[in-house]
Amino acid sequence: MINKIIIDGNNVELTDKTPMPYTHMFQQAKTHEVRFGLDNTDEICAYAFKDCVDLTKIEIPEAIKMLKRGAFQNCKNLPEITLHSGINYIGKGCFDGCDNLKEIKFTGDENRVPPEVYCTIPSQTTCFVPNDSKYKKVEFEDIDTSGDVDYFTRTPWNQYEHVDDLTEITSATDYYRNQWDKICENYRIKEYKDRYPVTSIAFADTTISTKVGEKGVKLTYTILPENCTNYNLTWVANNFTTDDDGNVSYYFTYNTEFPNYVEFDMLGKNVSNTATLTCYAESGIRAKVTLIINEIEDSNTTPETPTEPETPTEPETQTEP
Repeated sequence: MINKIIIDGNNVELTDKTPMPYTHMFQQAKTHEVRFGLDNTDEICAYAFKDCVDLTKIEIPEAIKMLKRGAFQNCKNLPEITLHSGINYIGKGCFDGCDNLKEIKFTGDENRVPPEVYCTIPSQTTCFVPNDSKYKKVEFEDIDTSGDVDYFTRTPWNQYEHVDDLTEITSATDYYRNQWDKICENYRIKEYKDRYPVTSIAFADTTISTKVGEKGVKLTYTILPENCTNYNLTWVANNFTTDDDGNVSYYFTYNTEFPNYVEFDMLGKNVSNTATLTCYAESGIRAKVTLIINEIEDSNTTPETPTEPETPTEPETQTEP
């Protein structure tokens, strides 16, 4: 079942021929770290690591599909555990008594399907799920209006808002559901990109003067924290003019380094205007900059050159008779 387990710093080789009990495999073992190798089983048996209070790290192989009941019960010093995308079952009491379990990491991609979970997730534990896997779009005809399912709408800056009144749903709106909401309380479920969310956005200048036709207008801004992992920003423009062909007055290009900046070109009609750009982070933090847009001076108008006044001529001198 397992070909290697590290006990108190000493490697103990366990071959496929080593007899293993069905339950309580390493109960109360003074084990600090467990590494599984290739094996012939797809489960961690019931109460396998119960009362392993010294266990601080475990690596679960891809072959494992199920964590049976009580598998890690009372592992009081296990700080985190990673569950790969092939794990589809977590039994009752699996993490009971795991008083210091801070994170359960579900790996995979946006198509990761939540496993069947029959245990209670400890109250202090945060479950991290693959990016873009938390909310899934629901076809309008499949919406359950009984109130048993929570639905959400998505805002322009990719925030999900709860639908409080299901009697007002309409086919003109896209609806989503949190497919991980049966794992634990909703606020304990976060995507990996939320591990270090944006906590502050600050523009170097909150008011900038520019003019129509100017290119490469640069807005520099600072994002905190410096180790932010979620740079997914949404820009919302207000009061920008368009030209006669309907072209928008801005075109964004920006980097993802720290500090950040955004550049855009002023392409609208030649009219004076005051516009705003608001930057939204997925964490809900926002910042706004005001643009004072001036008209282009008319280059076809040539000011008249003032003429110099004529030099007065002296009167002729008359000769005496």
